[in-house]
Amino acid sequence: MIIGAWLARRWSERTFAPVRLPFWFFSFLCGLLGAAFVVAVTKPGLLRDAEQALALRPYGLVLAGVALVGGVLTTWVARRRGVLAGVGILVITMVGIYVGLLLASPWMQRPSSKDIALLVRDRIGKSEPVYHYWAFFHDFVYYTGRPVGLVSYIDELEVQFMSPAERAARFIDETELIRQWSGPGRVWVLVRMRDQAHPKSVFSQPGFRYHLIAESRGLSLLSNQP
Repeated sequence: MIIGAWLARRWSERTFAPVRLPFWFFSFLCGLLGAAFVVAVTKPGLLRDAEQALALRPYGLVLAGVALVGGVLTTWVARRRGVLAGVGILVITMVGIYVGLLLASPWMQRPSSKDIALLVRDRIGKSEPVYHYWAFFHDFVYYTGRPVGLVSYIDELEVQFMSPAERAARFIDETELIRQWSGPGRVWVLVRMRDQAHPKSVFSQPGFRYHLIAESRGLSLLSNQP
């Protein structure tokens, strides 16, 4: 908005000589953004979901190319062809980046549990507890239409407003999960695959047996009964 107001003032005054500075600034930002895209999709471990990192790599590289080429062309065209031509390239670059982010957005979002929730919505009994392990998947609650408990996780949830009994029943630790898991009743757990394979998770402990009920991108639904 500041650059736009300045350009409008220069346009009305017909003084375009000092107007190169905003284009240089835009080129500098494009350079930073392009470098950030490259690092985000190529640095190992930065994106912990391997499938997500692999899917986002081509988008990130294309976006980096658009940002870098657009940043250089904007300043060059503004110097050679004038301010209006430079603004045109600037707008095209911004639109290109926006479209690229829009196309990549399905893989940028957190893995959705919608498919799993719809699949098991009618299979989960009303008295059967469902837990989310080391996380809370809001969409699962929405699509199943039922509350869930959490294992060793609170995060942003305001549990201080719950009664002690409700808090103890819905927010449990691994010890309580193991106790319920070995009982006669059926227990369900939704867990990220990377957490499921974590060396400190209960699912990686010797002797802890479970049944895989369903899975989607990065998520597994497990139960103590088939």
